[in-house]
Amino acid sequence: MWGADAGLLESTEFAQPALFVVQVALAALLQDWGVLPDLVMGHSVGEIAAAYVAGALSLVDAARVVAARGRLMQALPAGGVMVAVAASEDEVAPLLTEGVCIAAVNAPESVVISGEQAAVGVVVDRLVGLGRRVRRLAVSHAFHSVLMDPMVEEFSKVLADVCVRAPRIGLVSNVTGQLAGAGYGSPAYWVEHVRKPVRFFDGVGLAESLGARVFVEVGPGAGLEASVALLARDRPEVESVLAGVGRLFAEGVAVDWSSVFAGLGGRRVELPTYGFARQRFWLGDNGELSVDQTGKDAGAIARLQSLAPPELQRQLVELVCFHAAIVLGRKSSHDIDPECAFQDLGFDSMSGVELRNRLQMAIGLPGLSLPRTLIFDYPTASALAECLGQLLGGQHESSDDESIWQLLKNIPIHQLRRTGLLDKLLLLAGQPEESLAGRTVSDEVIDSLSPEALIGLALDEDENDIR
Repeated sequence: MWGADAGLLESTEFAQPALFVVQVALAALLQDWGVLPDLVMGHSVGEIAAAYVAGALSLVDAARVVAARGRLMQALPAGGVMVAVAASEDEVAPLLTEGVCIAAVNAPESVVISGEQAAVGVVVDRLVGLGRRVRRLAVSHAFHSVLMDPMVEEFSKVLADVCVRAPRIGLVSNVTGQLAGAGYGSPAYWVEHVRKPVRFFDGVGLAESLGARVFVEVGPGAGLEASVALLARDRPEVESVLAGVGRLFAEGVAVDWSSVFAGLGGRRVELPTYGFARQRFWLGDNGELSVDQTGKDAGAIARLQSLAPPELQRQLVELVCFHAAIVLGRKSSHDIDPECAFQDLGFDSMSGVELRNRLQMAIGLPGLSLPRTLIFDYPTASALAECLGQLLGGQHESSDDESIWQLLKNIPIHQLRRTGLLDKLLLLAGQPEESLAGRTVSDEVIDSLSPEALIGLALDEDENDIR
Protein backbone atom coordinates (compact mmCIF):
# COMPACT_ATOMS: atom_id res chain seq x y z
CA MET A 1 0.00 0.00 0.00
CA TRP A 2 2.84 2.40 0.85
CA GLY A 3 4.70 1.92 -2.44
CA ALA A 4 5.81 4.47 -5.01
CA ASP A 5 2.19 5.41 -5.73
CA ALA A 6 1.24 6.01 -2.07
CA GLY A 7 0.26 9.56 -2.99
CA LEU A 8 -2.89 8.15 -4.58
CA LEU A 9 -4.23 7.64 -1.07
CA GLU A 10 -4.64 11.39 -0.75
CA SER A 11 -7.56 10.98 -3.15
CA THR A 12 -10.77 9.78 -1.51
CA GLU A 13 -11.43 7.66 -4.62
CA PHE A 14 -8.59 5.39 -3.53
CA ALA A 15 -8.48 6.13 0.21
CA GLN A 16 -11.97 4.74 0.87
CA PRO A 17 -11.37 1.36 -0.82
CA ALA A 18 -7.94 1.18 0.85
CA LEU A 19 -9.50 1.68 4.29
CA PHE A 20 -12.08 -0.98 3.47
CA VAL A 21 -9.42 -3.50 2.41
CA VAL A 22 -7.32 -2.98 5.55
CA GLN A 23 -10.36 -3.21 7.83
CA VAL A 24 -11.70 -6.37 6.22
CA ALA A 25 -8.26 -8.01 6.23
CA LEU A 26 -7.69 -7.25 9.92
CA ALA A 27 -11.14 -8.54 10.82
CA ALA A 28 -10.43 -11.77 8.91
CA LEU A 29 -7.05 -12.13 10.64
CA LEU A 30 -8.65 -11.72 14.07
CA GLN A 31 -11.30 -14.31 13.24
CA ASP A 32 -8.58 -16.72 12.06
CA TRP A 33 -6.92 -16.24 15.46
CA GLY A 34 -10.15 -17.03 17.27
CA VAL A 35 -11.08 -13.44 18.16
CA LEU A 36 -14.75 -13.18 17.21
CA PRO A 37 -16.76 -9.97 17.67
CA ASP A 38 -20.13 -9.85 19.42
CA LEU A 39 -20.98 -6.46 17.95
CA VAL A 40 -19.56 -4.34 15.11
CA MET A 41 -19.84 -0.69 14.17
CA GLY A 42 -17.99 1.66 11.87
CA HIS A 43 -17.29 5.35 11.59
CA SER A 44 -18.54 6.82 8.30
CA VAL A 45 -17.06 4.72 5.46
CA GLY A 46 -15.98 2.16 8.07
CA GLU A 47 -19.60 1.04 8.42
CA ILE A 48 -19.41 -0.63 5.00
CA ALA A 49 -16.67 -2.95 6.28
CA ALA A 50 -18.68 -3.50 9.48
CA ALA A 51 -21.74 -4.45 7.41
CA TYR A 52 -19.65 -7.05 5.56
CA VAL A 53 -18.17 -8.50 8.77
CA ALA A 54 -21.69 -8.74 10.26
CA GLY A 55 -22.92 -10.58 7.17
CA ALA A 56 -25.33 -7.87 6.00
CA LEU A 57 -23.38 -7.42 2.73
CA SER A 58 -21.41 -9.87 0.64
CA LEU A 59 -17.77 -9.04 -0.02
CA VAL A 60 -18.55 -8.26 -3.67
CA ASP A 61 -21.45 -5.94 -2.83
CA ALA A 62 -19.55 -4.19 -0.04
CA ALA A 63 -16.62 -3.60 -2.40
CA ARG A 64 -18.99 -2.19 -5.05
CA VAL A 65 -20.56 0.19 -2.54
CA VAL A 66 -17.27 1.54 -1.20
CA ALA A 67 -15.67 1.86 -4.65
CA ALA A 68 -18.66 3.77 -6.07
CA ARG A 69 -18.83 5.95 -2.97
CA GLY A 70 -15.20 6.99 -3.24
CA ARG A 71 -15.31 7.50 -7.01
CA LEU A 72 -18.44 9.67 -6.97
CA MET A 73 -17.23 11.76 -4.03
CA GLN A 74 -13.90 12.39 -5.73
CA ALA A 75 -15.75 13.69 -8.79
CA LEU A 76 -17.46 16.41 -6.73
CA PRO A 77 -16.05 19.96 -6.83
CA ALA A 78 -13.47 20.78 -4.19
CA GLY A 79 -13.91 23.68 -1.78
CA GLY A 80 -15.68 22.26 1.23
CA VAL A 81 -14.12 22.00 4.69
CA MET A 82 -14.63 20.02 7.89
CA VAL A 83 -13.82 21.34 11.37
CA ALA A 84 -13.69 19.47 14.68
CA VAL A 85 -15.23 21.43 17.56
CA ALA A 86 -14.86 20.84 21.31
CA ALA A 87 -18.52 21.56 22.09
CA SER A 88 -21.81 19.70 22.41
CA GLU A 89 -24.27 19.14 19.59
CA ASP A 90 -26.88 21.19 21.46
CA GLU A 91 -24.52 24.14 21.62
CA VAL A 92 -23.36 23.94 18.00
CA ALA A 93 -26.70 23.25 16.28
CA PRO A 94 -28.27 26.72 16.88
CA LEU A 95 -25.18 28.38 15.39
CA LEU A 96 -25.36 26.55 12.05
CA THR A 97 -26.14 28.56 8.94
CA GLU A 98 -27.19 27.59 5.43
CA GLY A 99 -24.59 25.34 3.87
CA VAL A 100 -23.18 24.09 7.18
CA CYS A 101 -24.10 20.72 8.71
CA ILE A 102 -23.14 18.63 11.70
CA ALA A 103 -21.15 15.78 10.15
CA ALA A 104 -20.39 13.69 13.23
CA VAL A 105 -21.11 13.51 16.95
CA ASN A 106 -18.13 11.65 18.38
CA ALA A 107 -18.46 12.46 22.09
CA PRO A 108 -20.53 14.66 24.43
CA GLU A 109 -18.19 17.58 23.78
CA SER A 110 -16.81 16.62 20.36
CA VAL A 111 -18.62 17.27 17.09
CA VAL A 112 -17.54 17.87 13.50
CA ILE A 113 -19.14 20.48 11.24
CA SER A 114 -18.95 20.35 7.46
CA GLY A 115 -19.92 22.48 4.48
CA GLU A 116 -18.95 25.41 2.29
CA GLN A 117 -15.71 27.05 3.35
CA ALA A 118 -17.03 30.59 3.81
CA ALA A 119 -20.14 29.49 5.70
CA VAL A 120 -18.18 27.15 7.94
CA GLY A 121 -15.74 29.99 8.64
CA VAL A 122 -18.56 32.17 9.99
CA VAL A 123 -19.72 29.41 12.35
CA VAL A 124 -16.15 28.73 13.46
CA ASP A 125 -15.64 32.42 14.30
CA ARG A 126 -18.73 32.34 16.50
CA LEU A 127 -17.51 29.22 18.29
CA VAL A 128 -14.06 30.69 18.86
CA GLY A 129 -15.74 33.79 20.26
CA LEU A 130 -17.48 31.52 22.78
CA GLY A 131 -14.13 30.08 23.83
CA ARG A 132 -14.50 26.72 22.06
CA ARG A 133 -11.46 24.94 20.64
CA VAL A 134 -11.64 24.16 16.91
CA ARG A 135 -9.40 22.22 14.52
CA ARG A 136 -9.66 22.04 10.75
CA LEU A 137 -9.48 18.48 9.42
CA ALA A 138 -7.23 17.47 6.53
CA VAL A 139 -9.89 16.21 4.11
CA SER A 140 -10.44 16.51 0.38
CA HIS A 141 -14.19 17.20 0.58
CA ALA A 142 -16.90 18.26 3.01
CA PHE A 143 -18.30 14.80 3.76
CA HIS A 144 -21.73 14.37 5.38
CA SER A 145 -22.88 17.80 4.17
CA VAL A 146 -25.10 19.33 1.50
CA LEU A 147 -22.08 19.34 -0.82
CA MET A 148 -22.59 15.58 -1.21
CA ASP A 149 -26.04 16.03 -2.79
CA PRO A 150 -24.88 16.01 -6.45
CA MET A 151 -23.62 12.41 -6.14
CA VAL A 152 -26.78 10.98 -4.58
CA GLU A 153 -28.70 10.13 -7.77
CA GLU A 154 -25.83 8.25 -9.42
CA PHE A 155 -24.97 6.51 -6.15
CA SER A 156 -28.56 5.26 -5.83
CA LYS A 157 -28.30 3.62 -9.26
CA VAL A 158 -25.19 1.69 -8.21
CA LEU A 159 -26.94 0.55 -5.03
CA ALA A 160 -30.03 -0.74 -6.81
CA ASP A 161 -28.59 -4.24 -7.34
CA VAL A 162 -27.01 -4.61 -3.90
CA CYS A 163 -28.37 -7.58 -1.94
CA VAL A 164 -28.84 -7.06 1.80
CA ARG A 165 -29.16 -9.87 4.34
CA ALA A 166 -29.98 -9.96 8.04
CA PRO A 167 -26.79 -9.45 10.11
CA ARG A 168 -25.38 -12.55 11.84
CA ILE A 169 -24.19 -10.46 14.79
CA GLY A 170 -25.08 -7.08 16.24
CA LEU A 171 -24.50 -4.25 13.75
CA VAL A 172 -24.77 -0.61 14.85
CA SER A 173 -25.96 2.02 12.38
CA ASN A 174 -24.14 5.36 12.08
CA VAL A 175 -27.37 6.98 10.90
CA THR A 176 -29.43 6.11 13.98
CA GLY A 177 -26.88 5.10 16.61
CA GLN A 178 -29.04 1.98 17.10
CA LEU A 179 -28.91 -1.64 15.96
CA ALA A 180 -29.54 -2.24 12.28
CA GLY A 181 -33.26 -2.78 11.77
CA ALA A 182 -35.85 -2.85 9.01
CA GLY A 183 -34.65 -1.06 5.90
CA TYR A 184 -31.00 -1.32 6.80
CA GLY A 185 -28.68 -1.46 3.79
CA SER A 186 -31.27 -0.31 1.24
CA PRO A 187 -30.26 2.26 -1.39
CA ALA A 188 -32.13 4.91 0.61
CA TYR A 189 -30.17 3.94 3.72
CA TRP A 190 -26.74 4.32 2.12
CA VAL A 191 -27.79 7.68 0.66
CA GLU A 192 -28.78 8.82 4.18
CA HIS A 193 -25.46 7.46 5.39
CA VAL A 194 -23.65 9.82 3.00
CA ARG A 195 -25.66 12.88 4.02
CA LYS A 196 -26.56 12.53 7.68
CA PRO A 197 -24.32 12.91 10.75
CA VAL A 198 -22.30 9.99 12.06
CA ARG A 199 -23.98 9.15 15.40
CA PHE A 200 -20.84 7.56 16.76
CA PHE A 201 -21.27 8.55 20.41
CA ASP A 202 -24.81 7.16 20.45
CA GLY A 203 -23.48 3.94 18.94
CA VAL A 204 -20.79 3.59 21.60
CA GLY A 205 -23.37 4.16 24.32
CA LEU A 206 -25.61 1.49 22.80
CA ALA A 207 -22.72 -0.98 22.60
CA GLU A 208 -21.90 -0.39 26.24
CA SER A 209 -25.55 -0.82 27.25
CA LEU A 210 -25.54 -4.18 25.46
CA GLY A 211 -22.56 -5.35 27.50
CA ALA A 212 -19.58 -4.38 25.34
CA ARG A 213 -16.52 -3.77 27.50
CA VAL A 214 -13.59 -4.26 25.12
CA PHE A 215 -13.50 -2.13 21.96
CA VAL A 216 -11.08 -2.91 19.13
CA GLU A 217 -10.18 -0.43 16.40
CA VAL A 218 -9.87 -2.50 13.24
CA GLY A 219 -8.14 -0.18 10.82
CA PRO A 220 -5.00 1.85 10.18
CA GLY A 221 -3.86 4.17 12.94
CA ALA A 222 -5.56 4.87 16.24
CA GLY A 223 -7.85 7.72 15.25
CA LEU A 224 -10.65 6.72 17.62
CA GLU A 225 -8.42 6.02 20.64
CA ALA A 226 -10.21 2.70 21.08
CA SER A 227 -9.51 0.39 23.98
CA VAL A 228 -7.28 -1.69 21.69
CA ALA A 229 -5.77 -0.39 18.44
CA LEU A 230 -4.28 -2.98 16.08
CA LEU A 231 -2.24 -0.67 13.84
CA ALA A 232 -0.73 2.08 15.93
CA ARG A 233 1.08 4.92 14.21
CA ASP A 234 4.89 4.92 14.02
CA ARG A 235 5.13 1.27 15.04
CA PRO A 236 5.96 -1.79 12.89
CA GLU A 237 2.72 -3.43 11.75
CA VAL A 238 3.51 -6.98 12.93
CA GLU A 239 4.64 -5.74 16.32
CA SER A 240 1.57 -3.52 16.62
CA VAL A 241 -0.91 -6.27 15.72
CA LEU A 242 0.69 -8.78 18.10
CA ALA A 243 0.74 -6.19 20.90
CA GLY A 244 -2.95 -5.50 20.26
CA VAL A 245 -3.85 -9.18 20.38
CA GLY A 246 -1.80 -9.54 23.56
CA ARG A 247 -3.76 -6.74 25.14
CA LEU A 248 -7.02 -8.35 24.09
CA PHE A 249 -5.88 -11.53 25.82
CA ALA A 250 -5.02 -9.52 28.95
CA GLU A 251 -8.54 -8.04 28.84
CA GLY A 252 -9.99 -11.56 28.99
CA VAL A 253 -10.69 -12.13 25.28
CA ALA A 254 -10.10 -15.71 24.09
CA VAL A 255 -7.23 -16.03 21.59
CA ASP A 256 -6.22 -19.17 19.65
CA TRP A 257 -2.48 -18.87 20.18
CA SER A 258 -1.73 -21.99 18.15
CA SER A 259 -3.14 -20.16 15.12
CA VAL A 260 -1.29 -16.94 15.97
CA PHE A 261 2.09 -18.71 16.03
CA ALA A 262 1.39 -21.34 13.37
CA GLY A 263 4.51 -21.85 11.23
CA LEU A 264 6.60 -19.47 13.33
CA GLY A 265 8.23 -22.06 15.57
CA GLY A 266 6.95 -20.43 18.72
CA ARG A 267 7.67 -22.14 22.04
CA ARG A 268 6.48 -21.67 25.60
CA VAL A 269 8.82 -19.84 27.95
CA GLU A 270 8.60 -19.10 31.65
CA LEU A 271 7.86 -15.51 32.61
CA PRO A 272 8.35 -13.74 35.94
CA THR A 273 5.43 -14.35 38.25
CA TYR A 274 4.92 -10.65 38.89
CA GLY A 275 6.11 -7.54 37.11
CA PHE A 276 6.86 -5.04 39.84
CA ALA A 277 5.95 -1.41 39.24
CA ARG A 278 9.01 0.66 40.12
CA GLN A 279 6.98 3.25 41.99
CA ARG A 280 7.70 3.84 45.67
CA PHE A 281 5.12 4.21 48.43
CA TRP A 282 6.80 5.61 51.54
CA LEU A 283 5.61 4.85 55.05
CA GLY A 284 3.73 7.63 56.79
CA ASP A 285 4.71 9.14 60.14
CA ASN A 286 2.60 6.57 61.97
CA GLY A 287 4.43 3.70 60.28
CA GLU A 288 1.47 2.72 58.11
CA LEU A 289 1.36 2.75 54.36
CA SER A 290 0.18 6.12 53.13
CA VAL A 291 -2.01 4.69 50.37
CA ASP A 292 -3.80 1.54 49.41
CA GLN A 293 -3.99 2.07 45.64
CA THR A 294 -6.58 -0.61 45.00
CA GLY A 295 -9.02 0.65 47.61
CA LYS A 296 -11.28 -2.36 47.05
CA ASP A 297 -12.07 -3.19 50.70
CA ALA A 298 -13.84 -1.25 53.42
CA GLY A 299 -10.58 -0.73 55.32
CA ALA A 300 -8.92 0.84 52.30
CA ILE A 301 -11.89 3.15 51.74
CA ALA A 302 -11.84 4.14 55.41
CA ARG A 303 -8.12 4.92 55.21
CA LEU A 304 -8.68 7.15 52.19
CA GLN A 305 -11.59 8.91 53.90
CA SER A 306 -9.46 9.54 57.00
CA LEU A 307 -6.79 11.45 55.06
CA ALA A 308 -6.51 15.21 55.26
CA PRO A 309 -7.88 16.89 52.09
CA PRO A 310 -4.47 17.82 50.60
CA GLU A 311 -3.10 14.28 51.05
CA LEU A 312 -6.34 12.72 49.79
CA GLN A 313 -6.21 14.92 46.68
CA ARG A 314 -2.56 13.97 46.05
CA GLN A 315 -3.21 10.25 46.31
CA LEU A 316 -6.36 10.40 44.18
CA VAL A 317 -4.44 12.33 41.50
CA GLU A 318 -1.88 9.49 41.52
CA LEU A 319 -4.69 6.96 41.22
CA VAL A 320 -6.30 8.74 38.26
CA CYS A 321 -2.94 9.21 36.48
CA PHE A 322 -2.04 5.56 37.11
CA HIS A 323 -5.18 4.26 35.40
CA ALA A 324 -5.11 6.94 32.69
CA ALA A 325 -1.62 5.77 31.75
CA ILE A 326 -2.84 2.17 31.45
CA VAL A 327 -5.79 3.15 29.27
CA LEU A 328 -3.60 5.22 26.93
CA GLY A 329 -0.81 2.65 26.85
CA ARG A 330 1.73 4.99 28.48
CA LYS A 331 4.77 3.55 30.25
CA SER A 332 4.20 5.35 33.54
CA SER A 333 1.71 7.51 35.38
CA HIS A 334 4.43 10.17 35.32
CA ASP A 335 3.64 10.54 31.60
CA ILE A 336 0.21 11.94 32.54
CA ASP A 337 0.09 15.67 33.33
CA PRO A 338 -2.63 16.13 36.01
CA GLU A 339 -3.42 19.61 34.68
CA CYS A 340 -3.62 18.61 31.00
CA ALA A 341 -7.11 18.11 29.51
CA PHE A 342 -8.03 14.46 28.96
CA GLN A 343 -8.92 15.19 25.33
CA ASP A 344 -5.48 16.70 24.76
CA LEU A 345 -3.91 13.58 26.25
CA GLY A 346 -5.73 11.49 23.64
CA PHE A 347 -8.91 10.41 25.42
CA ASP A 348 -12.24 10.13 23.66
CA SER A 349 -15.63 8.72 24.69
CA MET A 350 -14.59 5.06 24.55
CA SER A 351 -11.29 5.43 26.40
CA GLY A 352 -13.09 7.73 28.85
CA VAL A 353 -15.58 4.96 29.63
CA GLU A 354 -12.69 2.53 30.17
CA LEU A 355 -11.07 4.97 32.62
CA ARG A 356 -14.43 5.38 34.38
CA ASN A 357 -14.78 1.60 34.73
CA ARG A 358 -11.24 1.22 36.08
CA LEU A 359 -11.65 3.98 38.66
CA GLN A 360 -15.01 2.65 39.78
CA MET A 361 -13.48 -0.78 40.40
CA ALA A 362 -10.32 0.64 41.98
CA ILE A 363 -12.17 2.79 44.51
CA GLY A 364 -14.81 0.18 45.28
CA LEU A 365 -17.06 2.56 47.20
CA PRO A 366 -20.46 0.85 47.76
CA GLY A 367 -23.16 2.46 45.64
CA LEU A 368 -20.64 4.48 43.63
CA SER A 369 -21.83 4.99 40.04
CA LEU A 370 -19.67 7.31 37.97
CA PRO A 371 -21.17 8.78 34.76
CA ARG A 372 -19.99 7.75 31.27
CA THR A 373 -19.22 11.40 30.61
CA LEU A 374 -16.79 11.56 33.55
CA ILE A 375 -13.77 12.90 31.61
CA PHE A 376 -15.92 15.56 29.97
CA ASP A 377 -17.52 16.64 33.26
CA TYR A 378 -14.10 16.77 34.96
CA PRO A 379 -11.65 17.42 32.12
CA THR A 380 -8.30 16.98 33.95
CA ALA A 381 -6.86 14.40 36.33
CA SER A 382 -6.75 17.03 39.09
CA ALA A 383 -10.40 17.97 38.59
CA LEU A 384 -11.45 14.32 38.47
CA ALA A 385 -9.47 13.55 41.63
CA GLU A 386 -11.19 16.44 43.40
CA CYS A 387 -14.57 15.03 42.36
CA LEU A 388 -13.61 11.57 43.69
CA GLY A 389 -12.46 13.16 46.93
CA GLN A 390 -15.83 14.84 47.36
CA LEU A 391 -17.59 11.52 46.75
CA LEU A 392 -15.39 9.76 49.31
CA GLY A 393 -16.01 12.53 51.84
CA GLY A 394 -19.70 12.88 51.04
CA GLN A 395 -20.82 11.25 54.28
CA HIS A 396 -19.29 14.12 56.26
CA GLU A 397 -20.95 16.95 54.34
CA SER A 398 -24.12 17.21 56.38
CA SER A 399 -22.33 17.31 59.75
CA ASP A 400 -19.88 19.92 58.46
CA ASP A 401 -22.77 22.06 57.20
CA GLU A 402 -24.50 21.89 60.58
CA SER A 403 -21.33 23.04 62.34
CA ILE A 404 -20.94 25.99 59.99
CA TRP A 405 -24.56 27.11 60.42
CA GLN A 406 -24.26 26.83 64.21
CA LEU A 407 -21.14 29.00 64.17
CA LEU A 408 -22.87 31.62 62.00
CA LYS A 409 -25.78 31.86 64.44
CA ASN A 410 -23.39 32.64 67.29
CA ILE A 411 -21.76 35.63 65.53
CA PRO A 412 -23.44 39.03 66.22
CA ILE A 413 -24.58 40.72 63.02
CA HIS A 414 -22.67 43.94 63.77
CA GLN A 415 -19.42 41.96 63.89
CA LEU A 416 -20.12 40.47 60.47
CA ARG A 417 -20.78 43.96 59.10
CA ARG A 418 -17.69 45.47 60.74
CA THR A 419 -15.35 42.78 59.36
CA GLY A 420 -16.81 43.04 55.88
CA LEU A 421 -18.02 39.41 55.89
CA LEU A 422 -21.71 40.27 55.73
CA ASP A 423 -21.62 41.32 52.08
CA LYS A 424 -19.85 38.10 51.14
CA LEU A 425 -22.39 35.98 53.02
CA LEU A 426 -25.26 37.79 51.34
CA LEU A 427 -23.65 37.24 47.95
CA LEU A 428 -23.37 33.52 48.63
CA ALA A 429 -26.85 33.17 50.14
CA GLY A 430 -28.88 35.28 47.69
CA GLN A 431 -32.11 37.01 48.77
CA PRO A 432 -33.67 36.09 52.16
CA GLU A 433 -36.33 33.43 51.86
CA GLU A 434 -38.97 35.38 53.78
CA SER A 435 -39.51 38.67 55.56
CA LEU A 436 -39.19 38.31 59.32
CA ALA A 437 -39.58 41.98 60.25
CA GLY A 438 -41.31 42.66 63.54
CA ARG A 439 -41.39 39.06 64.72
CA THR A 440 -40.20 37.86 68.09
CA VAL A 441 -38.20 34.76 67.36
CA SER A 442 -37.43 32.02 69.84
CA ASP A 443 -34.31 29.86 69.89
CA GLU A 444 -36.35 26.97 68.51
CA VAL A 445 -37.41 29.07 65.50
CA ILE A 446 -33.82 30.20 64.92
CA ASP A 447 -32.64 26.59 64.95
CA SER A 448 -35.20 25.70 62.28
CA LEU A 449 -34.24 28.52 59.88
CA SER A 450 -32.26 28.03 56.70
CA PRO A 451 -29.02 30.03 56.34
CA GLU A 452 -30.73 32.51 53.99
CA ALA A 453 -33.64 33.15 56.36
CA LEU A 454 -31.23 33.38 59.30
CA ILE A 455 -29.23 36.12 57.61
CA GLY A 456 -32.47 37.92 56.70
CA LEU A 457 -33.57 37.84 60.33
CA ALA A 458 -30.19 39.12 61.51
CA LEU A 459 -30.29 42.01 59.06
CA ASP A 460 -33.81 42.96 60.08
CA GLU A 461 -32.98 42.92 63.81
CA ASP A 462 -29.87 44.98 63.19
CA GLU A 463 -31.85 47.64 61.33
CA ASN A 464 -34.36 47.77 64.20
CA ASP A 465 -31.46 48.37 66.61
CA ILE A 466 -30.22 51.27 64.47
CA ARG A 467 -33.67 52.87 64.33
